[in-house]
Order: sequence, then structure tokens, then C-alpha cells
Amino acid sequence: MEAKLAKGDIAHIEYDVWIVGPGEQRTLHDTTHADVAKGAEKFDEKKSYAPVTVVVGQDRLPKGLDEALLGSAVGETKEL
Repeated sequence: MEAKLAKGDIAHIEYDVWIVGPGEQRTLHDTTHADVAKGAEKFDEKKSYAPVTVVVGQDRLPKGLDEALLGSAVGETKEL
């Protein structure tokens, strides 16, 4: 049986946050991946690039992210 995230579960998530501007121009806002930060010329050697630990369904995350995580399979990739 495949594990699904439920309210109150602790998850370790990785992400890349891009701001999309006019003409579909993308600017990296934040990431948990050092290689992505380097590629976008946003690398900060003082930052820790690693998965972030969150509690799902506790209204501690942006609403869309919380909703996307609920019911997600472990290891599933989503684009929001």
C-alpha cells in the first residue's frame, strides 16, 4: 500500500520557487537545491540547501501548498 500524507504528518520537502514575469521570464526566488541556485546565479554559500521539514494540514504553510501536500504519495513530485 502506498503511503499518503495526511493532516498532522511530518514531511521533508524540496522545492524551487520561481517568479514568472512578463513574457514568461522566470526569476528564482528560493530553492532547496544548490545546483538550481548556482544555475540561476543566486547561490549563497551561507544558506543550507537541504529539504525543509513541515507539518502538513496545520495551517502553517501557504494554503495552496498545504492542500497540494495532503493526500500526496511519498516521493511524489508536483508543480504548483
